[in-house]
Amino acid sequence: MNMGERTREYAWYLEALDADSNEIIAKNLGDDQSCGEYTCADLQRRQLFRCDSKFVAKIRMSRAKFNLHFKVFVQEGRGPIRLWPFQKKDRGHCRVLSVARITQKTG
Repeated sequence: MNMGERTREYAWYLEALDADSNEIIAKNLGDDQSCGEYTCADLQRRQLFRCDSKFVAKIRMSRAKFNLHFKVFVQEGRGPIRLWPFQKKDRGHCRVLSVARITQKTG
């Protein structure tokens, strides 16, 4: 890291969208202090679980297996809590982008 460069700190949050997802997330976090009501960038108050990025990755990978329904939120530094923009819908419905093949002509 160059001098004068600062690392960005992020806080991660999950919003369970149904009772089953809420129960599974709560049990896996195992910390009653991690859930609370927060005001987000859109000025909506939400019940969110605060967690680390590793837990977000783990729970996203388990989404289909356990039929989990949730949204991921992120907060950069002391900024507003906002919906994480890189969420994808169910992977089964994702469109695969085609890749153009580049061929070289050999002399």
